Amino acid sequence: MEETKVPEELEEDLDDAVELEERPPIKTKEDRAALFQALVFASPDVMTFAKVKEAFGDAIDLQGARDCLKLANQQLASINSPFEMVEQGGGFRFRTRALWAPWVRAVVAPDVQSRRLTPQALETLAIIAYNQPITRLEIENIRGVTCTGPLKSLLDRRLIALVGRADTLGSPFQYGTTREFLVYFGINKVPDDLPHLRELEDIVRANELIPPLLRPAPAPEEGETPPPDLSEPQMPL
Repeated sequence: MEETKVPEELEEDLDDAVELEERPPIKTKEDRAALFQALVFASPDVMTFAKVKEAFGDAIDLQGARDCLKLANQQLASINSPFEMVEQGGGFRFRTRALWAPWVRAVVAPDVQSRRLTPQALETLAIIAYNQPITRLEIENIRGVTCTGPLKSLLDRRLIALVGRADTLGSPFQYGTTREFLVYFGINKVPDDLPHLRELEDIVRANELIPPLLRPAPAPEEGETPPPDLSEPQMPL
């Protein structure tokens, strides 16, 4: 089939039309907040500050973007919107307000229970988050059991990734958290937004995310076996 060619004069007219496309002026802080909302809403992924700056240019800095976020949320709250904007995952995004989240999950994500992390995977993830970059052997020495299963689960969910190799014998791979980790837990960056010690103690008392040093080692998952005790020399049989 022969390709239809656009006449050169029409191509020039189309180029001129794009260049002459009018953009509404940004005069007030409310205009800035409105544009900010439009950018975040239109983005298929987390809207990074670099992308925001492409639209605003030098007229905005990171604090200015956060001011837009604050004003946008005030505007959304004033109309009792079920949505809010948050800074997380290294950028900005919309999310459903906590009040309406259970209703939305019941319809949109009824299988949410099956997507939750197991205690073993959550414990492994916590060790990585607080100690990254970290090798598998280092993780297993802290947990007290092998972690092949939890690591595979976390890699499949893209909550962790291989971030390099350790400068030790054998150059083992090191693990670290990802942007998906930030979005999953609703935080913006590590280690700044990870729970502090006092907060972690409250979590421990609530029987969530219990550090392995504060309780007996967990029972191995199916397919797991305790790693060898490296504290004593291993004699050949």
